[in-house]
Amino acid sequence: TIANNGLAGVIPQEIVSLEKLDVLGLEQNSLIGPIPSGFAEGLYRVRLQNNALSGPLPAFPESVLTIQVEENRLSGDLAEAVANLPNLKKLNVNDNRFTGEIPATLGSVSTGVKEIRLHGNKFTGQVPSDLCVLRMQNFDFKRLSVDCGRVECECCAPECPSLFNP
Repeated sequence: TIANNGLAGVIPQEIVSLEKLDVLGLEQNSLIGPIPSGFAEGLYRVRLQNNALSGPLPAFPESVLTIQVEENRLSGDLAEAVANLPNLKKLNVNDNRFTGEIPATLGSVSTGVKEIRLHGNKFTGQVPSDLCVLRMQNFDFKRLSVDCGRVECECCAPECPSLFNP
């Protein structure tokens, strides 16, 4: 990774053609602009938190285990980006500018998911019931955070008051 190195500018589109890229670790820099799309299978970890990246979150390959893009300026809808991530363990998209409802597809992510952080965005509606069911069935699913005043969540304890208490 090239974390915390004072890198500035955009992430070049050519990075997606790196055949053996398994960790995209550019966190805590001064990167701007969109996240390139078209990464190949074999990418496992996306760590781009604490930059100034903007635009939508692209779809990542099914091999991805971790997406950490918190504290950027990413925006738009999450539905397409999280539609097909069967191996996902951690999704941290908090403190961005995402809008719309929390995608129902999050309820069908990997049964091994451990953490989903959605707070600090402009999501509305409610956490999909399938995601709450997944959380109740998976004791390793320790953290599910949303903006409690804006999004209804029956399974986001202790962050939001609810009947569910892990």
